[in-house]
Amino acid sequence: FYNKYQELAKKGVDQVVCLSTNDAFAMDAWGKWTKTGDKIIMAADGNGEFVTATGLSQDLTHFGMGSVRPKRFALIADDLKVTYIGVETAAGVTVSGVDAVLAAL
Repeated sequence: FYNKYQELAKKGVDQVVCLSTNDAFAMDAWGKWTKTGDKIIMAADGNGEFVTATGLSQDLTHFGMGSVRPKRFALIADDLKVTYIGVETAAGVTVSGVDAVLAAL
């Protein structure tokens, strides 16, 4: 998403948000480490409330990662209406990747 930020912006994207069930401090550090700058908002869903409420959570306790973790997904919202949601069902990046998002715009 970072590398194709200009393409996203040309298609009308106002914000790119990376959401994870980490705390705000971890998300801030991750953003600094990956040098997202002002292009990507690093958002914390610390308690997993958003991903749980939207059905985008998964239980990864069998991997030692906790019971509320986000699925890998991409979501496009336009004026508070979800117009695209791509949720990965297998390993890899297809429907949640930047190319799928660009195609859906």
